[in-house]
Amino acid sequence: MNLEQQKSIIEANKQKIQAIQSQIQQQADYQKDFYENVVKPQNRNFEQSIDNMLLEIQDQSSKKEDTKLQQQYKYDLLLLISEMKQIYDYNQAISNQIMQAKQISTDNLKQANEQLKLMQKLKQK
Repeated sequence: MNLEQQKSIIEANKQKIQAIQSQIQQQADYQKDFYENVVKPQNRNFEQSIDNMLLEIQDQSSKKEDTKLQQQYKYDLLLLISEMKQIYDYNQAISNQIMQAKQISTDNLKQANEQLKLMQKLKQK
């Protein structure tokens, strides 16, 4: 294999690495946007809703006499809070997975950059 063929192969590999870098960066940007615009606001909304419901239950509990309807309302509210907490936990798990995927993407991007630098050094030789 002559020098021109080697340079051609190195250039082709360089272009492949740059394409992969671009894809990795696009995926990382998408994951960040999804986390910032979807998951994070949902988590804040759930936290606020849970806090509001707990305050409402405390207000109701401060009254001496509860009717059956009020007791049922409290029970339903506690069930709803429990379900919302499960959804919140699920969203947190998704957030964690997104952050892990972002870290993997960043690591892959660093590796691709290192490979590109090595190929450029080889090309210069």
